Amino acid sequence: MSGCGNSRASTPAPPLPSPDGKLLLVTSINTSHSDPVTYGCVKFAIQDRQGKILYQQQTHAAARMRWSMHWQGNDTVVLQSSDIGTDTWQRDHKGRWQSGSR
Repeated sequence: MSGCGNSRASTPAPPLPSPDGKLLLVTSINTSHSDPVTYGCVKFAIQDRQGKILYQQQTHAAARMRWSMHWQGNDTVVLQSSDIGTDTWQRDHKGRWQSGSR
């Protein structure tokens, strides 16, 4: 599980492997000032074992609030945020990722 209850955490969480070990969930905090709306928000990427980004998403969940992300099986990632609630992203049979609950 990746997560944060304190936005001052300076060490990023290590990548979280999917249950079958084929994919990695990599979470980070947006530190770019180019879009003030998403500054300080949680973002994530799904990578293959070689580090190629297969999907990435800006969640709009404020990192200063409590949040966590985890795998639910090999094809779903779950965000739990005290800011925006729970959201999921699912991989379809063609390998495309999309939001599943918001």
